[in-house]
Amino acid sequence: MSVNCVDWKIDYYMNKYIKPYFPLEKIHWYFSLSGGKDSYVLAKSIANWHLKNRLPIRATGVHFMQWDDSSTAIEARFHWLDELLFFDLREKTASTLCENQTAQAPCSKCSLIRKECSDHFFSQLNSDKNDMIPILCRGLHLTDMANSMIWRLVWEHSPIDSLFSRGKGKPLVKLFSNVYLAKPLCFVREYESQTYADAFHYSPYQCECPALKYPSRRDIIEESVSLYYNNPLWEFEVPGMDRFFETVLACEKNLVSMHSVPGKESKQATLPEGFFSFAVDYFRRITEKNRTTLLSKIHDKSRYLEDAVPQLLSYNRLQSVSESNLNFKLLTSPDSLTEFDRKMIATLGPYWGAISLESPLREVVFNLQKEIYGYGIDQNWSQVIDLLLLYYHL
Repeated sequence: MSVNCVDWKIDYYMNKYIKPYFPLEKIHWYFSLSGGKDSYVLAKSIANWHLKNRLPIRATGVHFMQWDDSSTAIEARFHWLDELLFFDLREKTASTLCENQTAQAPCSKCSLIRKECSDHFFSQLNSDKNDMIPILCRGLHLTDMANSMIWRLVWEHSPIDSLFSRGKGKPLVKLFSNVYLAKPLCFVREYESQTYADAFHYSPYQCECPALKYPSRRDIIEESVSLYYNNPLWEFEVPGMDRFFETVLACEKNLVSMHSVPGKESKQATLPEGFFSFAVDYFRRITEKNRTTLLSKIHDKSRYLEDAVPQLLSYNRLQSVSESNLNFKLLTSPDSLTEFDRKMIATLGPYWGAISLESPLREVVFNLQKEIYGYGIDQNWSQVIDLLLLYYHL
């Protein structure tokens, strides 16, 4: 079923963004291949679209080696492409990234290294042989965008405007004078990508990064805040997605939702199971040790906090209207903690519910959390990194 779903979405993408603007016989596809399931689905689904429409395809796979010589593994998985290009970035990756053991996978830094190399290559390429039009494709899917939206809901005051002003999520953009960047999986959910790859018995290539056992920023989002949405088509529930479909993708959200397959992808967790209870116990010990100071600090800020409570009950950034989970007695009532509460406390702190607030109340509450517990919130997830180091006794 997911094969048909992905095929429909690729056909919809091609008819909406590619066929009206490019002569199909002039396109030279460049697939950015990590070896993971999404890069496979990207290349395979575009190739299948050409096959079903009885159109020839000119396609090159582009792979960046960053931790080991992965050329053999990629050749075995993508031998059916016309050409494979390999860029050896191992030395640059090693010299750029700290090789000391940390508690966070450097996925975003690795991505920047790949982007720099890719941009240089395509800026020099400019136009392909025989007047072909180079289109670089990356396997960014709808679930990536939903998680990005949630990430911004946590950190930024105007997350949707920030996302759009930076041009994030656009299905097709011009990189250079005659080189384009396409995201053909922009309508595809990760669950659909996973089941599509499974249907073709694809075995994903595993990154050999030595920090892989630690969570990336995306992993932390997926294993905490994103769990707020448990619908099998949860991506369509995230605040801002209506506007994203309307203004960026220029299509109806309901149409894409109607052609989606319900389900959640299966993933191996990167945050250890015992970490959440460990973090709650850590904060509870601070609460019990500093109870008098804690109550005094809360009393000092009571003027602000009295204003916070009604706002929390009427507005929540994770859902337009919802009850709040901000509760200053939460840690003293362990039996009342849900598994979701534990995950949010472990990743955002005891007063994580303050993400529901608008400024300046939001800052007041998180500054209070930092005064009492030593952690506010930041985009580097410092709390998670520090607590993981404690958890692993590093």
